[in-house]
Amino acid sequence: MSKQTTVQWLHYHLLHLMQTKEWRSKDLHIEKFDELFIDALEMEREQILQAYREGRTDEQSTIPKWNNRAATCYYNQTYKDESKG
Repeated sequence: MSKQTTVQWLHYHLLHLMQTKEWRSKDLHIEKFDELFIDALEMEREQILQAYREGRTDEQSTIPKWNNRAATCYYNQTYKDESKG
């Protein structure tokens, strides 16, 4: 199985969801859509963190604890929604 981006994953799952009986009968609960969206956001976050960790070339990049901390700081500074606190 090849790697897929978060957008590809979400697209696949939304298409699948739209083909279900629940979707056609308009009984689809908004919670299912929200669940997919939240899962996609977490996948995207993990992909960004992994890319950051793999892209580091300084001496601390060889120390997992520091590399993970730096990746998390980068993500929060770059992508954290300030309106959510």
